[in-house]
Amino acid sequence: MLLSISTLLIGLLLLVKGAEILISCSIAIGKKLRVSEFFIGLIVVGFGTSLCELVVSIDAVIKGSPDISVGNVVGSNIANIFLVTFAAGLTSELKSIKVSKFDLFFHLGAHLIFALIFILAFLSTKYGLFFIFLFTFYLFRSFKNSDSKSKDEIVLEKDLLSKISFKNPFLYGLPIAGGGN
Repeated sequence: MLLSISTLLIGLLLLVKGAEILISCSIAIGKKLRVSEFFIGLIVVGFGTSLCELVVSIDAVIKGSPDISVGNVVGSNIANIFLVTFAAGLTSELKSIKVSKFDLFFHLGAHLIFALIFILAFLSTKYGLFFIFLFTFYLFRSFKNSDSKSKDEIVLEKDLLSKISFKNPFLYGLPIAGGGN
């Protein structure tokens, strides 16, 4: 019992420290590449919170239960939105941010298209490829519009990993890119 509790606590400590390192190094790499913090957050948070669901969904499809993957994706997105909003609301005052009309209408349109396909048709490979195309288009458009304008904006975290990731992002960013495997 004591071994299980200590293993759990050590695992949680390593998880928190690993997330801290991932975020600070990702911000340093993004700033070196002159990408806005919004885009860095979109990639790190978006992919970071969805990789587990992707693995479970692929496993469910391989085992012949594609319905589980749809429920997993929809449920995890709903849970992520509410849990993050709740946690942020507990720790600090929530302030509204300025969201571009493109982001607003793109997300609304993508959700409406998904709802219509989900209600009126059977999800298939062609719809999956369509949504991958939409996602790629959105990432490209967001990246194009997210350029940091001045070097004055570059303020690094105080930790060593952020500083060395900023100096050589491709060498020190490899552990971040390969860390999910």
